[in-house]
Amino acid sequence: MLVEICTVAICWVITASCSQCIEPRETGTNFSITVTQDVTVEAGRCIPIACKFTYPGNITEYVRRVWFKGDALTPVFEKDAEVCGVVWQFLRGPERSCSFFLEDQQEGESEYRFKLTWGDDQMHVFPERVRVSVSALTQKKPTVETPPLTEGEWATLTCKVYSLKRNDLCPQRLEEDFVGIDWRGTENLGMLWGRMEPSTAEHVFSVAELSFTPKSEHHNINLTCMGFYKKANITVEKTVTLRVKYRPKFLNGSVCVVQAEVLTCVCVSQGVPLPVIAWPMLGVYISYSIVVSRSAQTVNSTITMSASEYKNSSMECVSRNVIGQIEMEFPVLHQAEGSLTHIPGSEKRDVAVFPWIIVGLSLSLNVALLVYLTSACKCKKGGQKRAKEEDSTYISLDKADVSPEYDIISPNPH
Repeated sequence: MLVEICTVAICWVITASCSQCIEPRETGTNFSITVTQDVTVEAGRCIPIACKFTYPGNITEYVRRVWFKGDALTPVFEKDAEVCGVVWQFLRGPERSCSFFLEDQQEGESEYRFKLTWGDDQMHVFPERVRVSVSALTQKKPTVETPPLTEGEWATLTCKVYSLKRNDLCPQRLEEDFVGIDWRGTENLGMLWGRMEPSTAEHVFSVAELSFTPKSEHHNINLTCMGFYKKANITVEKTVTLRVKYRPKFLNGSVCVVQAEVLTCVCVSQGVPLPVIAWPMLGVYISYSIVVSRSAQTVNSTITMSASEYKNSSMECVSRNVIGQIEMEFPVLHQAEGSLTHIPGSEKRDVAVFPWIIVGLSLSLNVALLVYLTSACKCKKGGQKRAKEEDSTYISLDKADVSPEYDIISPNPH
């Protein structure tokens, strides 16, 4: 008996599917079965069904052990039982193994029965039924390790997808336990590099790495790590939002203009963390106001003061955060007789002059149009007045009689 148990144990260790196993010679006197009749498991996991049976000793031919679903003669599913009993159990006397594994089961309920076939179409169907209930997989979501991201500094994201190895997978599929991993949302990352390390007996998860150089435009984009359990046809995923730190940058809309004796300067900057804007050239002035508005990544600072007090021809704006600092000096534009005039001698650095050109051209065109329309109106009115005078002249010349207001006044008698 000890030798027989050792033989079965050795067969179970060496191979997961042993079609030729030495079984005890002792046989039973009738058909009997011991099996778990209600099983609940999650989709994608291995379903081990422990089972043992006996059959009469007068059956001397090879007996095939079959689990089936549906009708015994025309089943919709068949699976041979594990002769060696890879679901570990103690077999005594005439007991034989009828254990089996179910894998790749989808959500829902199903029912299985066990039959023996031998000789010429000989069959015995056991009445016991195994009811299997498969629920949705509650497998852990992947984990994504994201280091601090700074513009221009090489960074690596690590995604770990837990495998279904060991107690989750059937023994004959241990070599097939490969979880596929892919990334979604990498289209705009530019040049990147990836590495994949599948799970092993020592590691219960597969690892994928994604390396790239962050840029400011990558801030707030979503990256998704997806794990594919191929046999179970199941996908799990984890999405992270990138937070990229970058030094400030100036945006279009920064300008400094004098209108109606009021100097207004606007400085617009963007950065992560949100930058702080300063006006260094206002240090010697005391009469001015500053209004600051902020959004997620953008800060807008506007100063106003009397134009007569400010004597410089340019204004400097400084934007800084923990990543860096940037300065911009732009010219003060004056409005004179309906047009914007640049004060000679102004200098600027780190300035985008294109916005000033657009502002100047736009205002100039508007003023020119206004002057043209005004001149046209004056010309029209002048023409109407001259026409009326000419008509009066012609009417006077056509008069036949002298009106009374033109009577000759006689001199006073003496």
